[in-house]
Amino acid sequence: MVNKINKSLYLGSVGNKPTERTNALTLMNDSIEYFEFYQRGKPNKKVDISKVSYFLLMRSLELSLKALLKAREGISASKLKERETFGHDVGKLYSYCIEKHYLEPLNKEFGEALKRLNTYYKGKDFEYTQIGSKLLPRTDYVVSLVNEVHREFNKITQNTKIQRYL
Repeated sequence: MVNKINKSLYLGSVGNKPTERTNALTLMNDSIEYFEFYQRGKPNKKVDISKVSYFLLMRSLELSLKALLKAREGISASKLKERETFGHDVGKLYSYCIEKHYLEPLNKEFGEALKRLNTYYKGKDFEYTQIGSKLLPRTDYVVSLVNEVHREFNKITQNTKIQRYL
């Protein structure tokens, strides 16, 4: 599990434009918080199919990918939020990170699982349940990916060249 990032690292506007109120560290801390809530609330069953679990995991993944992009490239929070750029499309975020070699590609099974989950996530099916069946992959796929992005973020935050984006 990733530890929360020391808040003293991002108080003030160190390395950010004064108008930018969201930085990579705040995005990652939010990602960690969603992930921790998932871990606290997950059922003690072998198979977790709770829409709340999927929502928390996908939100954590979205925010961690955005934190990674912000730390690597300094993309503004407003640009990350735009539908045309990324919005809540975890698939676009993930594909961009792969294209830029910030992450290793998932195996085919994980990739298919992420595609399915992304369709439900960006369609808000985990928030506003629609009648009908859903083909949901195992939550451990998403857990693995969230952990990988958190590890990558921790690695790059040690790199002094990207400190200005934090």
